[in-house]
Amino acid sequence: MFEAKDICFVSSHYPLEQYYAQRCRKSFEKYTNKHGYHFFYDEDLPESTETHILHFKRCVSIEKASIKYPDTKWFVWVDSDVYVNKYDLPVESQIDLTDTNILYHLFHENPWHYPINTGVKFVNKDALQYEKLIWENRNTDPWSSFPFEQKTLYEFILPQIPDKYIIHDPYMLNCIDGPHDAYKKDALFIHLCGRSEDKKNEGSQIINLDE
Repeated sequence: MFEAKDICFVSSHYPLEQYYAQRCRKSFEKYTNKHGYHFFYDEDLPESTETHILHFKRCVSIEKASIKYPDTKWFVWVDSDVYVNKYDLPVESQIDLTDTNILYHLFHENPWHYPINTGVKFVNKDALQYEKLIWENRNTDPWSSFPFEQKTLYEFILPQIPDKYIIHDPYMLNCIDGPHDAYKKDALFIHLCGRSEDKKNEGSQIINLDE
């Protein structure tokens, strides 16, 4: 039987005090409390503030979450500029997490140029070994070049695990503000991706944080 406690949402941000990141974090605190999911927010300082390290830190945060919540079956990474739009929708109603053969649920970022956008990614507990491998390659060419962690996952890891991942449409669970505006009204998670800090701050003001 699949239960809410089988899911752990994971996020992080540097620096912690940025306005939009705080509001997005609070939206997931509200959402996970409502549905009974675990939520792990990594407040540890990164080993470096270089851009590529901050992207690869996703993998470290997921590993830390797995230590705190060792019985979790699925870790859902959400970038610090992703917020909850539909609090009443349980995430498992929007994606099938019961297939034990699948290690990753990912999302394309059309019409942008890269095949996946890992601002939201579902990582099975049996894929933690690959998250560690991604992290180990953080300073290795070509993985240390843009788009960093998602490039490493798509071009290095996924070819090793054919038939063990699914790349979904992003319109419900990684709905990018701007390119996917036609779907925003019904989206569960909205991603303020590719925006300036001021625009992210402005966009985050509409987040419903009322109890």
